[in-house]
Amino acid sequence: MVRFFNTSIFLLIAVAAFSQINVKIGYGLGILNVGDNNDILAEFNEIKSAELSDSLSIPFKGLKSIHGIDVGLRLKFSENSAIELSWANLAKSTKAIGEINETDLFRQELFYSFNQYYISYQSLFDRYGLGVGIGTNKVKIKDRIGGSEFKETVVSQHQLFTRINLSIYFQSKKTVSFAIQPFIQIPLSDINLSSLRNELKLPADSNASDSFKMIGISFIFYNGRQ
Repeated sequence: MVRFFNTSIFLLIAVAAFSQINVKIGYGLGILNVGDNNDILAEFNEIKSAELSDSLSIPFKGLKSIHGIDVGLRLKFSENSAIELSWANLAKSTKAIGEINETDLFRQELFYSFNQYYISYQSLFDRYGLGVGIGTNKVKIKDRIGGSEFKETVVSQHQLFTRINLSIYFQSKKTVSFAIQPFIQIPLSDINLSSLRNELKLPADSNASDSFKMIGISFIFYNGRQ
């Protein structure tokens, strides 16, 4: 990831000397195509429900979406071309709660986060655009320790991905524009989830993995001379 980021910075510095710079600030929502991860959560729900004599009142919900901030820089080096360096931090949590006995509760909470850096080339055609990019995604899954505020990292892995987006631009002022960007994100590798199975005390499976394919939409403000 460090090499990817350093290379991206070098390219941006080289392009910046001949470019118009805009700061991008926005929000992203991703809809996930998830297989093994949600199967693991469903298996846990089934086993735990049997252990608690069907007293698992709130089972884990499958991971279907993730959302968070999307910020970065756009270097526009011609009327129809730009390069963007972006950072997105997307997150979601899910919890399971059940009754052990009349006085004690079972509670477990998982936290998912995608920490992403990506560089993209954007072609601009009046109010519309098309972008292609490549990036790195650090996937983390954490488990809350007991009922405390502390969390234990269960999964922490990197994957490369490619990204394709469309853009629709709305310029409200000479120094601010707004864009709606639907996108598709295609991972180039899987995230191994065997440690998640271990954390949930499920039978071992070293092949448990997921790629976390994503389609989504970003809402972006570009600040600076347009």
